Amino acid sequence: MDRLFAGALSTFYLVVVFRIQIGPVNDAVRVFNKHILNPVIMVLDRHHWYAATLRHKGRHSGKEYITPVTAQPTEGGFVIPLSYGESVDWLKNLRATGRVTLETGDGIYTIGDPEVVDRSEALALVRPLGRLMLRLFGVQKYVKVLTLAVSAEAEAR
Repeated sequence: MDRLFAGALSTFYLVVVFRIQIGPVNDAVRVFNKHILNPVIMVLDRHHWYAATLRHKGRHSGKEYITPVTAQPTEGGFVIPLSYGESVDWLKNLRATGRVTLETGDGIYTIGDPEVVDRSEALALVRPLGRLMLRLFGVQKYVKVLTLAVSAEAEAR
């Protein structure tokens, strides 16, 4: 029950923050998530969470980064909300390299060919449950990516 309450509370927190869309608040939440929440999510069993993980290399450092994201499957790819706008590092890194790895509960995918789309186009691409989740957060911009390669594990499902 405590886990259920914590999940509901964290979802409420995220919905409120993303719906408000106040620049300084969004920036503070982004920094908090990057340095506190994301590392916590990475050590938990992510197969039971909303988060998929993006593995990407820094444009300048070449260092590998892992970033939790929400990725909704589409026909031939995924839609990822840009909760903090287009200036996020993972998107810059994806644009620079042309491809990154996305790990979901269903498998590991190489994704690429990023295209920023508006909310209406993103909602039209995802399944009904995915639409509900995307509407809940009120994010206006998304990245549509294509699946370039699929792990053997994902193909078997």
